[in-house]
Amino acid sequence: MPESINLVPSHEKSQQQKEKLVKVGTVVAVILLFISIIVAGFYLYKINKLKETSKTLDSDIEVLRSDIKKLADIEISGRNLYTKFLTLKLVFGNRLYYSFLLEELQKRVPSDVFIESLTASRLGELSISGSASNYLSIAKFINTLTDQKFSLAGKGLEKLFTDVKLNSVNLDVQTDSAKFFIVVSYDGKVLKR
Repeated sequence: MPESINLVPSHEKSQQQKEKLVKVGTVVAVILLFISIIVAGFYLYKINKLKETSKTLDSDIEVLRSDIKKLADIEISGRNLYTKFLTLKLVFGNRLYYSFLLEELQKRVPSDVFIESLTASRLGELSISGSASNYLSIAKFINTLTDQKFSLAGKGLEKLFTDVKLNSVNLDVQTDSAKFFIVVSYDGKVLKR
């Protein structure tokens, strides 16, 4: 059998193998480069999509927040209206005739007692502050308010005032009068007619 003679020197063979390896390595590197560029592009695309979605959702959230703030104003107005409605319902439902209360109070105030402030603090209570010529006039006023046999009392209003609490009394040296603050309890059922 004849042997084939290879006339290519071994140095040349190793050089050719190196060139083949470099070519294959270059092709593989280029392919890997293209694959990584495609993967990086895909991730960049997804990141940009997520950023756009995030911006869209943020703007939607801001729109909804502003809508909620607008609704908060409406809710506050609604609550205020409901509170006013309940107050009117209470006033018209109970229909206390406060004019009878004021007339009866006026009848029971002695001539030397001056009412400076009258406040309906709670249902069934009046806060009264004023002045009198002396301590005895204040005592007479308190006794007159709770007197159920008061001769000038209106018909059916004898038991209108149920209790009187004297909160403070002091002498005003400049005017030589006694200043007082009392809380008068009254029976609202007597005022209903």
